[in-house]
Amino acid sequence: MDKLDRMTEIEMLKENLNNYGKLLEDVGGEVWEISIDQSDNIKDDDFIKYSFNYQADLMLNFDEKIHKEDLFNINKSLENFIKSDEVKMEIIYRIKEENDKYKWVYSRGIKVFNEKGKLKKIIGIRSDITEKIIMKEAIFNLSHYDTLTNLSNKEKLKEDFSNIIKNNVNEDIAFLYIDLDDFSHVNNVLGYSYGDEFLKKFSEFLKQEFGKDNLIGRLNTDEFLVIYKNYKNIDLLERRIEKFLKDLRKKNFLDDSDFKLSASVGYSLFKITGNDFDTLLRYADTALHYSKSKGKSQFVRYNDKLGEYVFSQADMINQLRIAIERNEFVVYFQPIVCAKAEKISGYEALVRWIHPHRGMISPGQFIPIAEASGQMIEIEQLIIEECFKNLKLLISLNPEMKYVSINLSARGIIERNIVKFLENLLLKYNLDPKFIEFEVTESSLLNNIERTVEVLDRIKEMGFKLSLDDFGTGFSSLNYLKNLPLDKVKLDKSFIDNIETDERDHLMVKSIIELSHRLGLLVVGEGVETKNQRDLLYILECDFIQGFYYGRPEPIAN
Repeated sequence: MDKLDRMTEIEMLKENLNNYGKLLEDVGGEVWEISIDQSDNIKDDDFIKYSFNYQADLMLNFDEKIHKEDLFNINKSLENFIKSDEVKMEIIYRIKEENDKYKWVYSRGIKVFNEKGKLKKIIGIRSDITEKIIMKEAIFNLSHYDTLTNLSNKEKLKEDFSNIIKNNVNEDIAFLYIDLDDFSHVNNVLGYSYGDEFLKKFSEFLKQEFGKDNLIGRLNTDEFLVIYKNYKNIDLLERRIEKFLKDLRKKNFLDDSDFKLSASVGYSLFKITGNDFDTLLRYADTALHYSKSKGKSQFVRYNDKLGEYVFSQADMINQLRIAIERNEFVVYFQPIVCAKAEKISGYEALVRWIHPHRGMISPGQFIPIAEASGQMIEIEQLIIEECFKNLKLLISLNPEMKYVSINLSARGIIERNIVKFLENLLLKYNLDPKFIEFEVTESSLLNNIERTVEVLDRIKEMGFKLSLDDFGTGFSSLNYLKNLPLDKVKLDKSFIDNIETDERDHLMVKSIIELSHRLGLLVVGEGVETKNQRDLLYILECDFIQGFYYGRPEPIAN
């Protein structure tokens, strides 16, 4: 090869290198090289970066360019690579750019040996993977953290719990399953933006209450889990839960609202209740459901008897399904008496379940389960039709009666086409709707309030009467009196029980009756059991009286 050919080859090589360099720069790649001295150790000065747009005056030393948190790992990886028989290496680290910001890079390198077979240098290419790292972190966060509260989600809690017991299998750990009581009321009354704000502040409250040493996560809309570590003994743990529930009852999370909520807690114990995450979570959930059945702001520890409770619940749901198919439900009627005339003005229809083997089953036993399982809607429709069917017989037995009052549940109002169902019944039985009154509770109004009010307006337009049951026990009662198409309010039994001895209850009843009358509403006093209660309500000008004093619920045959 003559000199001219040699020059041409060099020029071509330079051009090719330049082209490859431009290609690498275009895709964000850089070529690097590490020269190896005769020792087995690597020095910072041995790191030389080479790229096709490299300028010596911009070059930084190795230890200045690599992120300090990655420096040790890079040195260690390179040292191990040099001493090993491997010919290829891969490593991810951060390097500082000219703007003093760091970027993530992925480096791949290979060994280059001299003619004697000794390692001469390591050459490689690195590419910018910052966007991929950011995306990976975002995906990790989405899959491991709740987007609203930034608390861990179930998967993250499960991973963290596994790591805890891997490191210390003897640690005392409790699973506290927490559910906010009636949280849906915040969304339905104030709106979802308030609900979100409430949850974020409640999450911060959980962190303050249980500290950084414990694991805290959000499992569902209003359900949270605290994995409480090193609880020492059960007495101390339960005192801690009691303090949390007490603190929560005092807490107001919304600046421009006086909404305060309580919570229910079910808990299980590692090594005592179960040994794995799923079992402990399931048993804590079982305890939580039992806790909620006892009332609000309660806590319960899981035990074997609760397992029996869960089985009995499942059995009750199955028995209800069979009862609906066989129509084992009957309607009992309790008289509602005009306070002045002391004559029956109407009846409230109350459901009873006559089981073929167990006999009479208390409504308190099956109604909460039927409501929770969604079976109450079907039971309710059976009762409504039974009332329509027997209305003419009731009128013939008591010509002065003016109506039958029937309870409507929250789900019965919004989850089925109740309006169409009632239209069909009116046609089928040829009845005047003025003889039927539907009772709704304040709690039912809080579930999808806009839809509920829309349906109630339609029912009222059809000619049915409406009353508000258990008045005074829920939220924003006065707002309902003002805006709903009501005919009556029913004073809750809890006010009547102590009306003779409790001055505050007496004043409350007096005020409700006076306000209702000013708004053009009639008032029914429920749960009246004594003559004194009856007489006091009469003096306070309550319009109607209902309770054992005038009669217990009985089947129409009686």
